[in-house]
Amino acid sequence: MYLAVKKVKPVDGYKLIITFENQEKRCFDVSPYLEIGKRKKMEQLVKTISLENNLTLELFDASKKIAGDRWQVTLVARMAVPVDEAISKTRLDPAKAAEIRQVLENTAIYETKKQRNFIDNREKAAVFDQLMDTFLTYSRPYLSHPDFAGRFVLKTFNDRQKQRFSYPKK
Repeated sequence: MYLAVKKVKPVDGYKLIITFENQEKRCFDVSPYLEIGKRKKMEQLVKTISLENNLTLELFDASKKIAGDRWQVTLVARMAVPVDEAISKTRLDPAKAAEIRQVLENTAIYETKKQRNFIDNREKAAVFDQLMDTFLTYSRPYLSHPDFAGRFVLKTFNDRQKQRFSYPKK
């Protein structure tokens, strides 16, 4: 007998918590079915920055060769925002906070990419450094703001709610 899947929840380390129709929960490790090494080669951690609001920003080089000696230079900025900490710094009623915790669970991930295309191999490092410097100059004050975590968690929650209740237009 096969049971219907009622809920699938992603957790750390390429694992899924699967809830079946009889409320049984099982953990399924997806990593053997992925080319995990390929992603690691595509993204190299370049810098880790501890921000003034106790969040940690990670910068990755996700550049790839596209043709001959030409590159797509890509900076990926990623930061895990703990939901409980972020909610505790806002003035939300307990029911709304509980709803946000249920939808977002433990962590909301902030991620942005900056790219430049068709860059000569000799200019790749300089272009990447310029992307990183520009990003840090203009984004660090925003990401370091004491209210960033709370506002980001609320925005992520609202975006998920819109996705959840939106229907495709005909």
